[in-house]
Amino acid sequence: MSKTDFAFWLGLYAGVVASATGLWTLFRELWLERARLVVTAEEAWLVPVKGQARPLVVKGEEMLKTMAIQDHQRTPILTVKILNRGRRDARIETISQFIEGGKSHAFGDLLPQLPFIVPAEQSAVVAIGKDGGYAHGDIALDRFYAVDGADRIHPLSERYRRRLRRLLRRSKPLTSGKARELEV
Repeated sequence: MSKTDFAFWLGLYAGVVASATGLWTLFRELWLERARLVVTAEEAWLVPVKGQARPLVVKGEEMLKTMAIQDHQRTPILTVKILNRGRRDARIETISQFIEGGKSHAFGDLLPQLPFIVPAEQSAVVAIGKDGGYAHGDIALDRFYAVDGADRIHPLSERYRRRLRRLLRRSKPLTSGKARELEV
């Protein structure tokens, strides 16, 4: 094998290894290392505990029956859990809910609890109705989303649903007046 053949194969090998390393680094930075948030809402109750400053959050009617908690001892709440599946911390700036017509609903009960940090691979829970004023069924449990410090909407399904809606609004076909008359 001549020196030029050796140099060619060594260069080819180095190019393949460098490309694979670069692609892996790009994938890791864009997908694995990024904060990926899952936002879920559930109805629950706040139950005061003797000797504790903080009340207990109880989910499910069966648990209330097991604990023998009366109706007057509990406060209905809506909990919003944010699970960070990524490997970077996420700073939550806003928690809202999409409603019909492409609008968002912000909750006054959540404003004093914001902003906060959700550490990597951990979760955080915020509550609506801790001070009363909430009844189960008042708020739908779907389409909640969080906005992080980089102004990204989580979960990804809501982000892309919003982009698609914007795109569809912009791309309405333009037709001439005569064509519109014929369509009607």
